[in-house]
Amino acid sequence: MKKIITLLLLSLALAGVAQNDFKGIYLHANKDSSQYLKFTFLNQVWLRYGDYNPGTTSFGFEKENGFDVGLRRTRMQLFGNVYKNTFIYMQMGINNFSATGGRKPGIFFHDALVEHAIVGKKFSMGAGLTAWNGLSRYSSASIGTILSMDAPLFAQSTNDYTDQFLRKLGVYAKGQISKLDYRVSITTPMAIQQSGKATPISTVSTYNQEPANPQVGTYFAWDFFEQESNQTPYAKGTYLGSKKVLRLGAGFQTQKNAMWNLNTDGDTVRHNMENFAADVFLDLPLDSARKDAITFYFGQFWFGYGPNYIQNIGAMNPASANSNPAIINGGGTAAPILGTGTMFYTQLGYLLPVSITGESFRLQPYYAITSGDFNALDETLWLYDIGVNLFKNGHNNKLTFNYQNRPVFVTNVTDGTNFVGTRKGVYTLQLQIAI
Repeated sequence: MKKIITLLLLSLALAGVAQNDFKGIYLHANKDSSQYLKFTFLNQVWLRYGDYNPGTTSFGFEKENGFDVGLRRTRMQLFGNVYKNTFIYMQMGINNFSATGGRKPGIFFHDALVEHAIVGKKFSMGAGLTAWNGLSRYSSASIGTILSMDAPLFAQSTNDYTDQFLRKLGVYAKGQISKLDYRVSITTPMAIQQSGKATPISTVSTYNQEPANPQVGTYFAWDFFEQESNQTPYAKGTYLGSKKVLRLGAGFQTQKNAMWNLNTDGDTVRHNMENFAADVFLDLPLDSARKDAITFYFGQFWFGYGPNYIQNIGAMNPASANSNPAIINGGGTAAPILGTGTMFYTQLGYLLPVSITGESFRLQPYYAITSGDFNALDETLWLYDIGVNLFKNGHNNKLTFNYQNRPVFVTNVTDGTNFVGTRKGVYTLQLQIAI
């Protein structure tokens, strides 16, 4: 009997693949498909060569540059309407598996939530481990449809400090009323002590290690053309001309006494986390015969983490440390791209016409710029990405080549100022497959 059931499920799964053009495996529970389960898989492999920050070490050995291969993301999703008005969503997988990281990484849950539609699409409530957070469009980005090489990781403003790769345990409400799309969440920040990133209290603001207060996040958006889906919290990076979208959004994220530092008298001073953002997203088909399209995004961010907070981010960083204390970036390919201050991020992509690329393969060149004025730095951060996507079967089979140029900030030992001492670059080839 078990073998028969297994074969039956496998047959249904294969039928789902054949009928849905590799857009997920469906199992339908009733005739009108209102009750269903869907399974998807995604793998992103990075092949990368780059110049490392000065002083970079790998397990005590200095490295100036290097080549590496890694699994940036390997994910599986299971979601669907299991009962009338009841939606479940689970995502499992690993991130950042590389030759210098730990071996045999355990697959863990990224998302695990239950949601109930109370007033149709106008008002739903859910709870669990979830990315229904506030702040901005790409604070919860759809990883399989990113326009550039990677999402703007600074928008995931507490990533792996007091959350699990941006996901938090909490409760949320969401809905769509006319052209308005909204989400509101109340979450419990995870203990900073369990992240491995807790640091002793000092004169510079860091995460408070006392029991955390709840965090509140919101994001409100208005769709001027077609309405985007809000089935999951993840926002598309590019529709490749299949949808006409103009969305204007704004949100915030706040937590009482989330940060702390010592003042000049040695007293502990606590600070609220207060982050705000406003952004605009455009995905516009241009010519129906040529099938070309543009994708544009601009976001403005105001981050409040307390005095001189600064954070280095380097996805799947190939380095383990930095032996030069004057280098603010740390080791490898990291850069200080999050902190107290203001930022903007913009990207633009153009899907070339079929007259140039043909129907089978589509090309989409793009650029992205990250800029930040942080309290902790005496010079503006400018980080540049330029690249091209090659699509076969859309995002399901995608090849991306990206060049990133980043600043390396150095502390002046004479007056303590922080300035850009040099710039470094990294070349990355990403192979993406998804079903």
